[in-house]
Amino acid sequence: MARILVVDDYPAILSLLDHTLATAGHEVVTAGSGREGVAEAGRHKPDVVLLDIDMPMMNGLEVCDELKRDPKTSGVPVLLMTGRLCVEVLERARQAGAVGVLPKPFLRARLLDEIARAISEVEPCR
Repeated sequence: MARILVVDDYPAILSLLDHTLATAGHEVVTAGSGREGVAEAGRHKPDVVLLDIDMPMMNGLEVCDELKRDPKTSGVPVLLMTGRLCVEVLERARQAGAVGVLPKPFLRARLLDEIARAISEVEPCR
C-alpha cells in the first residue's frame, strides 16, 4: 500500500487518521504542525500527504506551497482537509498545487477513495 504523511495540529485527529489508514494497510507517518510536516515529507518521501488547512504558525496552504517548491517533494500529491469548504478554499488549494480538498468530517470510504485517486492521478484539483 502507500506511505501517507498526515499533518494536523489536533492529536485526536492524528490518532484517528493513523488508525484508520493503518488498518486499511497503509504506512502512516504523522506530524503535529506544518513545519514538522515539511520536515517529515523530506525525510520519509510519502506517496501522498493528507494535510489540514487550519493550523497555527504555518497553515496547510503554506505547507502545500512549500512542498511544491521543493524538488524532493514537488511530485508528492497533497490532499487538503478542512471544516470550512468554500469556493475560495478550493481556488487557494488549486493555486497551492493540491490535488483535492476533503471536507471535514468525512466518511472512511471517501477518505480512502480520495487517497487512492490522489496517488493514481496527480493533477491539480478542479
